[in-house]
Amino acid sequence: MAAITTGCIKLEKKLIALGQQKATGRLVLAQGDRQWTFYFFLGHLLYATGGPHRVRRWERALKLYCPNFSVDANKVSNTNLWEYQVLQEAVLQEQLTLNQAKALLRSILKEVLFSLRNDPDFSIRWIASTRPPSMQISLELPLSTGEVHQILQKVRGMWQQWQGMGLEDICPDRAPVFAEINPYSSASESDTLLKMTQLFNGHNTCWDVAIKRKQPIAVVARSLNHFIEQGKMELRDVPDLLSPAEQLRLVCAAVNPPGPLVACIDPSPTMKRTLESILVPAGYRFVAIQSPLRELSNLVKQRPAFVFMETALPETDGYSLCRFLRKTGIFEKTPIVMIGDREGLKERIRAKLSGACAFQGKSADRKQWLEVVRRYIPLKPHPAVQAPSEGKILYQY
Repeated sequence: MAAITTGCIKLEKKLIALGQQKATGRLVLAQGDRQWTFYFFLGHLLYATGGPHRVRRWERALKLYCPNFSVDANKVSNTNLWEYQVLQEAVLQEQLTLNQAKALLRSILKEVLFSLRNDPDFSIRWIASTRPPSMQISLELPLSTGEVHQILQKVRGMWQQWQGMGLEDICPDRAPVFAEINPYSSASESDTLLKMTQLFNGHNTCWDVAIKRKQPIAVVARSLNHFIEQGKMELRDVPDLLSPAEQLRLVCAAVNPPGPLVACIDPSPTMKRTLESILVPAGYRFVAIQSPLRELSNLVKQRPAFVFMETALPETDGYSLCRFLRKTGIFEKTPIVMIGDREGLKERIRAKLSGACAFQGKSADRKQWLEVVRRYIPLKPHPAVQAPSEGKILYQY
């Protein structure tokens, strides 16, 4: 228990100190592949996030404090602080009161801090930021040092109660489900059991159950622990929900026709990952051909609308392969752009002579890669459903 106390006391002191220092930046906690982040602006806590259920936590707080508020996915950006940006805009537009928004922030911070009690062996790293915000941040909404201190005290009390009930082995981020159901139960027992299985279905976490039953998390956990000790119930890990931006992307993918296919003939896995991360979110499909001679039939079968081709291929010369493809009926008019590490007049001339449309140096940034594709195969945006944009960056950390 000492390790838990030491780790949490260290975190508590750090959070208070950052507030007193009027610090700006982010405090990052890590344990294995899990990470938590506390965002600060001039000593005020903007938002706390991390752990396995960032979106579930957000949705729970919305249901509890802003039940009539609906998030417009089209206005949700892809920034690290999209939740805070939604709240600030909602307060400015008078869709939420300041008290509602602050209650939501307090609830989320409380959950994050309480969950960290189950993961005491975390590392702590402070990353200061000196960049000014790209939009005005009101200091009324973020949590002050005094408010953070009150929440820390409340979480400490919750954890003491948790320990007093013997619930240390219960992780509230996990979902309860019945391990077995007695088929010989009486009619009244079966009816009760049916209602319970609808709630304890392996999809609702302990936190979710507490919200649905309008009970404190400790009361819910104590009830669940009774069944767990009897072997009638178990806890399972469950995935997080999709964020509004991710939900919108799925809708776009379902509504909008598939984007043109871009092929990259390059043996480099890094090049594959880079182009895929740029083109797929932009609406294009992507395929990597790492061995053109062995995968030529696949290239013909896929019939890409655009081809990036490395000049220095291990099995053949990229310029020669380009000339070969130009002689085929399938790729006679397909836009082909040669790519390579060397960027000079010689490479551009050789690209033109081989039949390529252009040459692109590998040092190009994300915008340049996307621009060269859009130049030859532009996308037509769907009139009704648009993919989420990057949006305004609330704060660049």
